[in-house]
Amino acid sequence: MLAFIKNVEDLIYTNESIYRTLFVVNTQQECEELQTLLNSRDYSSIIVNDIDKSINYHNIDQRIVIIHIDNFEEFINYLMKTNCFENSYNLIGFSYSISESQINNLKEYYLFVTNNNISNTILFDKKYCE
Repeated sequence: MLAFIKNVEDLIYTNESIYRTLFVVNTQQECEELQTLLNSRDYSSIIVNDIDKSINYHNIDQRIVIIHIDNFEEFINYLMKTNCFENSYNLIGFSYSISESQINNLKEYYLFVTNNNISNTILFDKKYCE
């Protein structure tokens, strides 16, 4: 997990203007480990296990949202329905523990839902570092 965050810091956060980040992880344990790591590096984050429709995810205090892979499609759909995505989340990071085929499926879904609008969002995974 440390290598993942270090690469995000070195390759993205130091070179890009990122408003909000969505990190997608493979297990609940990874959610907790990632949040602990981010907190130790002075990043504010929130784990979203269930989408709370009373929360405006565009205006939350935390700049980083961590979700489990199983919640990705539902979360993206919710952000799109509430017009939170295009104006807010411009980095999606996929944990290195997620398989390449799963990441490809998630990316394809994201591109489908957003009508291939990739110009304002960075999709970060282990291939980004190659």
